[in-house]
Amino acid sequence: MKAYSIRMDIQLNNSIIMNPVKLVLTTFTLVFLFGCTLFKPDSRDPVPVDFPLTYSLYPETTSVFQGKWWEDFQSTELNRLIGKAFESNFDLRKSYANLKQSRSLVKKQASYLFPEFSGNTGYSQTNAKGSDRMDTLSLGLAASYEIDFWGRIRSLKTSEILGMRASADDYLTMAMTVAAHVAEAWIDILATRQEIAYVKERINTNTELMAMLEKRFEKGMATSMDVLNQKEALSHSLSLLPSLEAQEQVLANNLSLLLGKPPGFRLEINRLSMPDLVPFPKAGLPSDLLAMRPDVRSAGLRLRAADWQISAAKAARLPSLSLSGSGTYSAEHVEDVFNHWIINLAANLTGPVFDAGRRKADVEKARAISEERLANYESTVFQALLDVENAMVHELKQKDYTRALSQELDVSKLSYKEATRRYLAGQDSYLLMQEKMLNIQNLEVTLIRQKAILFKYRIALYRSLGGNWALNPEDQTHTEPR
Repeated sequence: MKAYSIRMDIQLNNSIIMNPVKLVLTTFTLVFLFGCTLFKPDSRDPVPVDFPLTYSLYPETTSVFQGKWWEDFQSTELNRLIGKAFESNFDLRKSYANLKQSRSLVKKQASYLFPEFSGNTGYSQTNAKGSDRMDTLSLGLAASYEIDFWGRIRSLKTSEILGMRASADDYLTMAMTVAAHVAEAWIDILATRQEIAYVKERINTNTELMAMLEKRFEKGMATSMDVLNQKEALSHSLSLLPSLEAQEQVLANNLSLLLGKPPGFRLEINRLSMPDLVPFPKAGLPSDLLAMRPDVRSAGLRLRAADWQISAAKAARLPSLSLSGSGTYSAEHVEDVFNHWIINLAANLTGPVFDAGRRKADVEKARAISEERLANYESTVFQALLDVENAMVHELKQKDYTRALSQELDVSKLSYKEATRRYLAGQDSYLLMQEKMLNIQNLEVTLIRQKAILFKYRIALYRSLGGNWALNPEDQTHTEPR
């Protein structure tokens, strides 16, 4: 690459004489010039085209839920678990470390707006045959500074600041994800415990029926097939217990990892059943997602950062002015070192003449990155909307499903009661009574599992709505990794 440059050098010995008026005017001019940014990007509309005004299922315009959603479950146990996760979760620690890296990049980029100073010192000794030894001591100070005429450095700094804010929102996105995963794991443990309790109850019921049938068989009131069928039902119930107990332990181990603890960590989960589902949260408007979802904010900030990168690439195509200066003291004796000094001042104006299109390609690349991030931003916004819509319809239909299961269970219990009466009266076989009993047991287990799924849909809804319960990572319980 060829470039043109203008260099001005001034060498002064023992004294510097500068016109104060020229100095003031020069300083004012420079401050004015690099206070302007020539290629400031245009503003963008944060709302994508065709973005809906209301949700399809809940069009009311109630204010959006903004608090710590897990507190709605009114469980100090869940609050404590999520608090521990915020303190020690590995993914959160990694995300926080990434945020600190972004902060360092901002500081590094901001440093280019200030002069750079470096110092040096040296000592040499010369011995020549037939002459005295000569010792030389030198001290020096050098400075360099690029005047940011076109705003290239400030554009890069602004881009890094926006990137840092995006990293802060990435941290919040991870915090919301961790909170949701902890809540889901907690629900799974409670649902498994509830299922274990029901299986134990089922074993007791089958054991009592077994004893009753054996007595009826001894009296000739039941067949051997009735007894064998009941033994089979009891054996099946007993076989369910070990796998459920293993499942509970595995879920506890997974939750321990979410808390940043090793498997087998004492979680102190004392609750034995799932809590009641709280009323539906205030969803607000789709436009609220632009402010409440940290992943949406992060994508928007990275888009703006890419726009500022375009500004920096454009500014890089224009000439740059650099100032440099150095002062050197040297003498053969220490007491004379400050009496022999030289100051060099230089100004370099450098600009591209021919670079085979490299800088133009940098601008085109920056624009392409901005286009990519625009598509990513719009995709993130619509994905947020999709998350809310899907969570709403899932919860709505899951409520209908669990309600229908409850009604079916009620009818099955009445049917089993009637089948038992008819069997004891000798009007029907034991197989019909057993069939009704097995149907009730299967429905009970299915209802427990489907209620757990309903809770997860609610958690997904809370997560998809976002919230401003921690807009600053420093507001989190977790501020420094442990």
